[in-house]
Amino acid sequence: MTNDFQSIGYAIKIIRHIHALDGRRDTAPGIAAGTGLGRSELGRILRLLVDFGILDAKRGVRGGYRLDRKTREISLLDVLDAVRGPNWLPECPLGLRSCPQENRCVIHEAWTAQREQLRTYCSSVPIDEAIRTDWRRAGPTATTMASVTADWR
Repeated sequence: MTNDFQSIGYAIKIIRHIHALDGRRDTAPGIAAGTGLGRSELGRILRLLVDFGILDAKRGVRGGYRLDRKTREISLLDVLDAVRGPNWLPECPLGLRSCPQENRCVIHEAWTAQREQLRTYCSSVPIDEAIRTDWRRAGPTATTMASVTADWR
C-alpha cells in the first residue's frame, strides 16, 4: 500500500497518460502498462478519480477511461481532494479536536491562514501544468540536498 502523497503522484501519472490519448479511452490494463502502476493501486486511484468527476468510465467493448474535463479545467486541488479527501489539510496540525474561542492553541490563527492560502493556491494551478513536468528531472539535486542537510546541522 502506498502513502497518500505517492497516490497523488500516481494520480497525476494516470492523468498524464490519459491526456496523451487525445480523448480516446484506455482500459485499466492499458493504463497499467502505460504508467507502470500495479493493478490494485491503479484500480483504487481510478475509482477515486471517477468518483470525483475527473475521469469518465465506461464499461463494455468500447469502454475504458478518459478525462471528463479538459486538463486546464482540473485543478491541483481537485486531484488532492479526490485522492486524499476534502480534509487533506487537517483543521489542527497538533491533532486537537477543536480550539475553543477563548482558548486557541498557539498556532491556530497562523495555521488557518496558511491552510486557506495553500488551498487557494492549489485551486489556481491547472493540472496540465503538473502533467507537463518532467518528474525524472524534478527531484532534488545533490547540491540542493547538501545545502538542505547543512541547514539542519
